[in-house]
Amino acid sequence: MWWVFKQLWDKELVYQGTKVVPFSTALGTVLSNFEASSHYQDVQDPALTVLLPLLADEHRHLAIWTTTPWTLPSNLGVCVGPDIQYCLVKPAAEDARLIWVAEARLSEVFDSETVEVISTCLGHDLVGQAYQPPFEYFIDERQNGAFQVYADDFVTTEDGTGLVHMAPAFGEDDHRIMIQAGVEAICPIDDQGCFTAEVPDFEGQSVKAADALIIQALKKAGHVWAHSTVVHSYPHCPRSDTPLIYRTIPSWYIRVTALKDRLLAANEQIHWQPAHVKTGRFGHWLSDVKDWAVSRNRVWGTPVPLWINDQTGQVCCIGSKAELAELTGIEVADLHREHVDALTFERSGEAGVYRRVPEVLDCWFESGAMPYAQSHYPFEASQKFEAGFPAQFIAEGLDQTRGWFYTLTVLAVALFDQPAFKNVIVSGIVMAADGKKMSKRLKNYTPPNQLMEEYGADALRLYLISGGLVKAQEQRFSDHGVKEMVRQVLLPWYNASKFLTTYAEVDHWQCSMSAEAYTILDQWLLSRLHSFKTVIQQAMSEYAIQNIVPEALRFLEDLTNTYIRLNRTRFWAEGCDSDKCTAYTVLYQAVHELTCCMAPFAPFCAEAVYQALQVLRDHSVPDSVHLCDYPQVDQALCQPVLEDAVARMQHILVLGRQCRNTAKIKTKIPLKSIKIIHKDVTLLKEIEPLAQYIQPELNVQRLIYEHNEQAYIELSAQPCSPILGKRLGGRFKHFKTLIEGLSSSEIETYEQTGSIELEGEQFGSDDILVLRAPKSDLACVASNRWITVQLDGNLDEDLIDQGRARELINRIQKTRKAMNLNVSDRIHLTVYIEPQLQSALEQHRDLIQKETLTVQWVEASEPLDTPYCYDIEDARVQVIIRVV
Repeated sequence: MWWVFKQLWDKELVYQGTKVVPFSTALGTVLSNFEASSHYQDVQDPALTVLLPLLADEHRHLAIWTTTPWTLPSNLGVCVGPDIQYCLVKPAAEDARLIWVAEARLSEVFDSETVEVISTCLGHDLVGQAYQPPFEYFIDERQNGAFQVYADDFVTTEDGTGLVHMAPAFGEDDHRIMIQAGVEAICPIDDQGCFTAEVPDFEGQSVKAADALIIQALKKAGHVWAHSTVVHSYPHCPRSDTPLIYRTIPSWYIRVTALKDRLLAANEQIHWQPAHVKTGRFGHWLSDVKDWAVSRNRVWGTPVPLWINDQTGQVCCIGSKAELAELTGIEVADLHREHVDALTFERSGEAGVYRRVPEVLDCWFESGAMPYAQSHYPFEASQKFEAGFPAQFIAEGLDQTRGWFYTLTVLAVALFDQPAFKNVIVSGIVMAADGKKMSKRLKNYTPPNQLMEEYGADALRLYLISGGLVKAQEQRFSDHGVKEMVRQVLLPWYNASKFLTTYAEVDHWQCSMSAEAYTILDQWLLSRLHSFKTVIQQAMSEYAIQNIVPEALRFLEDLTNTYIRLNRTRFWAEGCDSDKCTAYTVLYQAVHELTCCMAPFAPFCAEAVYQALQVLRDHSVPDSVHLCDYPQVDQALCQPVLEDAVARMQHILVLGRQCRNTAKIKTKIPLKSIKIIHKDVTLLKEIEPLAQYIQPELNVQRLIYEHNEQAYIELSAQPCSPILGKRLGGRFKHFKTLIEGLSSSEIETYEQTGSIELEGEQFGSDDILVLRAPKSDLACVASNRWITVQLDGNLDEDLIDQGRARELINRIQKTRKAMNLNVSDRIHLTVYIEPQLQSALEQHRDLIQKETLTVQWVEASEPLDTPYCYDIEDARVQVIIRVV
């Protein structure tokens, strides 16, 4: 860190100055601007309007307003706005006083119905008027120009009286104006925030505690016009949680303002996630950058490496232990104050002794110097440091845009004219579920160890990266959210691997077995796998980790509720033929590569699944998933058209089930047909090969394709609010009405062309949502934004009988599960069926035996002694199962 400071010194970027800076009385030291701005709290403070009589006419007064009465003993001036209109008013008939106040503040300061305006003028006409100060501790300063009216454009009429009380030791603008006028700041406050002997009436009192005594003294002297209380946001010390004060103090500064353009250029080279922080919070901070006070007046810390000659005032900056040893003749291993403060030296031909300044470096300087200090650069490992700088990636909370992110950038730009990091993820703040800060005292959160014990560390990790937290947004933590990660991600992932290993072990399948002809769903799943990997790798390359979990959810839904569900019969088939081997191969590849992809985000579950898959491997692989190469994308396997077709099929299945629910027809009852409706004939052709999956899933005997969409649905349009709301602003409501009023023909044209113009505004394919609603006079029709279906809900006796057979299959499977049978066990079935169902079930005995792996069927003529009794419609069915 000394080396870093020396580089800044040699570049003439370090200077000593006296400025009004945020000061922590609890710590007894100055804070940097970004520290002071990091911790605001709402507080109650006195609001005081004080009258200061003019020397030329003691009946005329200046009305000043302040929320810091403790600064009034240090008052040295009053400031007005040069172009603000001021009024001299008589507040009441019986009151002899005349009071100057800004015209815009009359109603706030006085009862406007009784006040009498005597005269008016602009602020610059009041400049130079001398007044009697509220306290006379520093009355001798009048000879230096104090206790008169000044003018400056910083004065506003937003609050107070429009006349600003000036205490140059405690206000940045006050200090600037008074110094320009030749009036030196006086600071009668010690490092603990207590009044010194210069203010004898309040000596030893802390400034905040002295407020009440100061107000009492002013009231006794007749100077108080109004006294109230205000609630406002006030900066507090982030370490001690005590109110800060602003005061003058000599400090060592880095001339960051000289680096402003270079800082902005460096920021352009950083990839921020989320992107808005770059030009927003961080960019704005750099645009308004101030010089950085890097010295602190306390014991602990890295000493500022400056030695000053006690006679000549010359300053020497030391940048290393070797330099210190060369100058002092003493080698030290520890550079803390207790080891270096006593070290002095002299220079040949120069009078005086060089002694170290008493300050230490701001700890934020230390954090900003981290890249160099941790490597002991440039004294060690220079090549290693230079090869790894700037850092590829860092991550921290949003508050660090004015902390670590900032100090890293300042020092890197000052030293190397480049940023300290290339990529950064900015996270938001985690709050308790009630929106308050997490507090051990309030016990408003579940301890992380308990959460991980119940749901696992992976679930907690996935929850934290799946929401707004990694988009720099505040997140209210919810235990339910962690639980949902188990239900939505970890369990489906585990269940998919368990399904694979369970069936594959029965068939003695190994992943080295060859796969032959891929079915259309095999090709689709492989395409989805590589699309999934593409999205994951894109998200990782952009550090957009918030996209990982949603994409994993989509893939798991496709894997479990589409691929496995629609391929069950392949896995249930007897033997292990080539088609079954192909299904195992595809499923293994999907689960294995999903596991490798998710390893960085759910490392424990990934390792568990990876090890579980070992039984299916007959060749050596890395011992851990975390030793595997990350899966690569094979674009040749990506089939976007096929993925679109299967996505439409998924919509068809959802809508078909919706039609059944509406018609109250169980899925187990077959129906004659379903009509798939869309105006795009090409899309209907793409769906045709998927009929083999749609028919059994919806239990329909035939698919009919219809492109005359207008006969079945009505089109409507809605604006995409998240997009257009931002773009149109106040015009959004008007265009919303226009979009919702589009005719069917206009909507069709928009769908075909992908754009439409309304009143000179162009709308693209993502700006408007097209909705499809079934016509009210049609039965069993369902539609969404993408496709429409109509189910044939007419039932005959044969269809009803087939449904009854499916009900019996369901009851037999329940019995198998209750008996803990293996999925491959063949059974001997004894069944008693009440007469009203016998004919229906007998007709479909072959189907029942095939679906339940029944090799022998015995139909009992009398009720059975068995716990497995069920009702199908109004008839009783009893079963006894014996494993063959």
